[in-house]
Amino acid sequence: MPNFIDLFFAEVENKMDDIKRILPDFENVDYYRDLLLQRWISYDFSREYKARAFGIDSSNGEIEVAGGGVFLITRAFGISNFNTRIRKLVFDPLVYRSVRDYNEYKRLIREHLEHLVGLEAIDYLNEGDVILIDGSLYG
Repeated sequence: MPNFIDLFFAEVENKMDDIKRILPDFENVDYYRDLLLQRWISYDFSREYKARAFGIDSSNGEIEVAGGGVFLITRAFGISNFNTRIRKLVFDPLVYRSVRDYNEYKRLIREHLEHLVGLEAIDYLNEGDVILIDGSLYG
């Protein structure tokens, strides 16, 4: 999950024809640049950040199998600015009846693993340190 921007840019470059097909006025790059800049939050990375911090994210992948089953692999990852990493993984062999319920389960299991990583990260932090969770706490 961390350090994927190079892969993303490579994918965008490889799929430029598809992007242009979906965005017919793509040649008007200024429009998209301005749209991005309106929402961009810049940060001065040259500043030294004194607090200890964990960033947490999760993802899942699935392998469909014959007979309507699926193997769901869900992972969560916490990385700190002091060289500590926390990993969690759940493997669920499932057969589901409702696509809606299945999608909700995937969302909830990702959030659950993020919360577990966050709880473990607390042991490494002090007052004033931060945990950044990419996800929702509403689950």
